[in-house]
Amino acid sequence: MYYIYYKQNGQIVRETNQHFSDFNFDNELLKLVSETTIDISNSYVSDGIVKKLPDKTNSNFSFNYETFAWEDMRLPIEKEIEAKLIRNQLLLNSDWTDTLSSRTRLGDTLYNAWQEYRQQLRDITAQPGYPSVIDWPTAP
Repeated sequence: MYYIYYKQNGQIVRETNQHFSDFNFDNELLKLVSETTIDISNSYVSDGIVKKLPDKTNSNFSFNYETFAWEDMRLPIEKEIEAKLIRNQLLLNSDWTDTLSSRTRLGDTLYNAWQEYRQQLRDITAQPGYPSVIDWPTAP
């Protein structure tokens, strides 16, 4: 038999095979009994049932037990650095479209589309919500 101790918000703080009648860090812990061991790093309790956390989409995210969703916990400067690294790599990958001969090779329509894409990449810092929310342009 396993005892799962968790907070009101569902966050599991301990799992043990020993019963502690006085185990209560802040007088707000609840206890659940389970017949099997669980992975407490990947679980939470909701309505008295142990549930698996949703898949983590990014290593920088932390689980918010109030909203039951993953949230990006990076500082704005960290988000901005990552965004600029991605933007610079996308610009580098499309440098071949910005040469003297590219207009001739691509034709006016495609050349102009690439130039617009590259300008949109340079303008991401002016988007509302930047750097937390970025609407990345699509390459032609």
